Amino acid sequence: MAKRRKGQKTGGEVDILSFFPVKEEKKPEEAGETPVEREEKPQLREVVTRDVKSEVLEYISSKGMVPKSDMWAWAKSRGIKPAELYRALRDLEKEGLIRRVFDPEREELAYNVKA
Repeated sequence: MAKRRKGQKTGGEVDILSFFPVKEEKKPEEAGETPVEREEKPQLREVVTRDVKSEVLEYISSKGMVPKSDMWAWAKSRGIKPAELYRALRDLEKEGLIRRVFDPEREELAYNVKA
């Protein structure tokens, strides 16, 4: 049986990484960069902090009883993510500031402020 040379492929073999595009790497001297400039600098993202709990509590206080569907629509219009809304509602319930009740008129859950 004939030996094949290193790096030589036979017709039936496919390199497992062949679907990745080949990138040409520039040498720092060619690109005119120093080694310090070449290092990736971390991208700073603007972090917007907002107190979702206080917004939710204020909304429920102003409306009295708020059905769950109205709460979701309000949160969506304000750009509040569903996970943030759920977390705020859960925390407000645990703190005893709001309660979850069943609204028989609309046949769905609703939230209201504890008296």
